[in-house]
Amino acid sequence: MRSEPRGVVVPMVSPFTRSGKIDTESVMRLVDHIVSNGCHPFVLGTTGEALSIPAQERIVLLRAAVSANQSRKTVYAGIAGMCLEESIEAGKRFAGEGAEILVANLPSYYPLPAEYMFRYFTELADNLPKPLMIYNIKSTTHMSIPVELVMQLSRHENIVGLKDSERDVDRLDTLVAFAKETPGFYYQLGWAARSVYALRAGADGIVPSTANAFPQLYNELYESSIGGDIERAEILQAVTNDFSTIYQKNKLLSQALPGLKIMLEHMGLCHAHCVAPCYPLGQEEGERIVRDLREAMERIPQ
Repeated sequence: MRSEPRGVVVPMVSPFTRSGKIDTESVMRLVDHIVSNGCHPFVLGTTGEALSIPAQERIVLLRAAVSANQSRKTVYAGIAGMCLEESIEAGKRFAGEGAEILVANLPSYYPLPAEYMFRYFTELADNLPKPLMIYNIKSTTHMSIPVELVMQLSRHENIVGLKDSERDVDRLDTLVAFAKETPGFYYQLGWAARSVYALRAGADGIVPSTANAFPQLYNELYESSIGGDIERAEILQAVTNDFSTIYQKNKLLSQALPGLKIMLEHMGLCHAHCVAPCYPLGQEEGERIVRDLREAMERIPQ
């Protein structure tokens, strides 16, 4: 692993053409936007509609991202799926294409007891050529990886950390404290609204989807938080929360992702196309998102 999993990790949207193919030009533009502003790209995660993308198109996306990154930052790649063997094969292929940290959540079709979760992540980590970051996202898997199980899995030599998107402050506090005391195991928070809180507590990184649009704000938020400028960090937390609200408020995730892409299209970073089962928002809602985005951008503090 070229670098420790710290800092701002951006769960990248996957840019598509109108026909549903990967738009490599937009992938490279978006990766450069992210990396040039001090953040790490994470392709093929939840925000990237990964499970909706055919296997060969995932390779197209990853290759474009690695090419655009030019070894400047750490490339994360999601390998989650319903089939363990396919996730292992994806991990091997992605590692060969330049991914440095592999990320996987639980398969979501069957409810799993903790024993099965342990066996799943252990078998996965045993067979991967690059470090695995386990990913807890209850909103999509409908399961929470127990805190005790995270601690147990941290002892695996090829499991490098946890990305946790569960909205539970007590859990956050416990796992941040544990990671601080556990060499070689890192904690990244996927709950953007609590970024400053987590970083002040000692979290190693944050994984905010709105950083697709505003990586510079989240990078400054990160640096301010770890550098002790809490007043500036809290200002940036409020600003970035406002941007997130524009496309997330009162929406399911399948509706929020097209909204985020509308913002990115307005900023000239990629087209707003999604693939099924995400579909375009109506014209009126799209216009509202652009209008709110313009107003919020005028309020960005200097």
